[in-house]
Amino acid sequence: ADMAPEATALAFGLLASARCQYEPAVLAAANLGRDADTIGAIAGAIAGAFQGVQAIRPDWLEKIDTVKGVCIHATRGIRISEIARELVQLAEQS
Repeated sequence: ADMAPEATALAFGLLASARCQYEPAVLAAANLGRDADTIGAIAGAIAGAFQGVQAIRPDWLEKIDTVKGVCIHATRGIRISEIARELVQLAEQS
């Protein structure tokens, strides 16, 4: 079954209840069960867009910045922060 509509709706519901605050939204998603990784990714991405990277605790950032490459081995070692910086630079150029 397609879980995307449910995951999206749950992520937005968690965001609303957390008032778009990053940590409460992501923690609620992780503890919700169901498709927790997808729900947390959606909620975290949107809350992060509202608050910026400073909303993420430094110890969390350290754990998620470098891609482990478990599913897609070619991504191993890529730093998410570097990709984000490059995307910002590209956006500023256009």
